[in-house]
Amino acid sequence: PEAMIINNTGLSELGKVGHPELDSVTFERGAPCFVDNSDRHRAGEMCQVLNDHWGYAENDYNYKPVAQIVSDLVDCRKYNCNFLLNVGLKGNGLVRDIDGCFLRFIGKWIRTNKNFIYDVRAGNIQAENADILKGEDCYYAVIKNVPMSGDPNVQRALGAGRVRVYADIERAEWLDSGEEIPVENNAFNVKPFPYGESKMLRVAKLYVKS
Repeated sequence: PEAMIINNTGLSELGKVGHPELDSVTFERGAPCFVDNSDRHRAGEMCQVLNDHWGYAENDYNYKPVAQIVSDLVDCRKYNCNFLLNVGLKGNGLVRDIDGCFLRFIGKWIRTNKNFIYDVRAGNIQAENADILKGEDCYYAVIKNVPMSGDPNVQRALGAGRVRVYADIERAEWLDSGEEIPVENNAFNVKPFPYGESKMLRVAKLYVKS
């Protein structure tokens, strides 16, 4: 049987290739980055937990925002890495209620964006204020920290206001709504979510001239 050699490089090395025969490197809970494939193909993996513990801890309330978990997933796909999200089970084998809620909201974001995250790889074009991922026949620009529309008197709108892509865009649309995006000189404004919706990261589907 075939076996994989995985080096748990952890936070101290963050994906550094220490031996030429390695099949995979890990980033533990550190941000994923470039994996050296210059001499052979290698996988990369980031591990993450919803709170602070790998296993079940009754008194661990320090949960990360759902937006951070989704952002970690996007970062992994940006570098062709896998994302391992750990959930500790209780003694009876069940998932804690809050863990189940987190997983459902993560899944809802993925479904809202047409499951695109499963079939993408690192993009070969660059952009300002967006991460670019490559699909089968298009590109996806993932914009983080997209605000929600609201009364400016009580809500401060933060986040990327405009995305510039260094490629010739033929057309673009918001993946969550299918709405066409006006593009001028390969740049477009980031449209806030309507009041009543706040979906964290927004994805633009781009069709680029070959």
